[in-house]
Amino acid sequence: MNKELRVIQNILSSEILLEELKYLNSRGLDKWAITFDKKDSIRVHFAKIVVLTISHNQIWMSVNPDLINENHQDIWKWDLEAYPVYTKYKKIKIHNGYIINPTLKNWNELKKCHFDIINQIAKTKYVLDIRTIRNQNKYIFHELSRVHKIEYPIPSYVLQKEFDSFESSEVRKIISENITQTEKEQIAKIRIGQKYFRQQLLDKYGKCIICGLQNKKLLRASHIKKWSESKNDERLDVNNGFLFCALHDSLFDSGLITFSSDGQIMISEDLGTEDLKILKIENLKIETNQDINKYLNWHRKNEFKEKSVPNQT
Repeated sequence: MNKELRVIQNILSSEILLEELKYLNSRGLDKWAITFDKKDSIRVHFAKIVVLTISHNQIWMSVNPDLINENHQDIWKWDLEAYPVYTKYKKIKIHNGYIINPTLKNWNELKKCHFDIINQIAKTKYVLDIRTIRNQNKYIFHELSRVHKIEYPIPSYVLQKEFDSFESSEVRKIISENITQTEKEQIAKIRIGQKYFRQQLLDKYGKCIICGLQNKKLLRASHIKKWSESKNDERLDVNNGFLFCALHDSLFDSGLITFSSDGQIMISEDLGTEDLKILKIENLKIETNQDINKYLNWHRKNEFKEKSVPNQT
């Protein structure tokens, strides 16, 4: 995932990619995918054709001559190497079919023709390769969203697969059968996001940060700032989470412990002496940084119970 993250961080234009994916999604919810090639680029597939490649400094757009209609003849011609040449926009730098360092203005000039070609593909019986569907990394869309703070669309086959697994779960049995398609998609996106967040924390910590327990089945991905209170990008931010065992997750989630800005554990007075003898968490210190501390500030202010106020009767 390190290579993919580098590509995502250095992508030429998140706005171009977002517009491309939204358009593809409007033309075929189950006909598109994104992958990575050996040249540190993102490849965008629509049906059986790679329609866009985007890297840190260039884009390439599919201009299959069989799909170009008469309205585009004043824009495209073909050189001896069978590469497209943008005859209408001579100021745009082209090399072997790649647009070098394009601007959003360039994109806006060229995208109509590009989207027309996508429309032509949408009218065909072309389908997305089954291997691409099978190998599509569902976490890529959340990584794009997290890095660029933009909500990218997710292909319908990814969402459906996630919802199918949810439907067979115990949780599904207590939820009404009358779920709309929009609600299904939302459930699937949340489930994928939670799994993605957990995997990030497993990669970062690999064990409970308090006791060192390593068995993945016994570890929980805990948000510092609650999921319900977090913005979309905060929900996916690895700095907004700790990896705990069930016991220490419960302590943190219930506000019985938190951490200072320098990582020193803070313990609620609601934990008695006998509890502390068993827990052995006094004088514990963890590593923090500026990004983690902005969430810890929220947790100390909103969740930490220095001492519970007794109910008034």
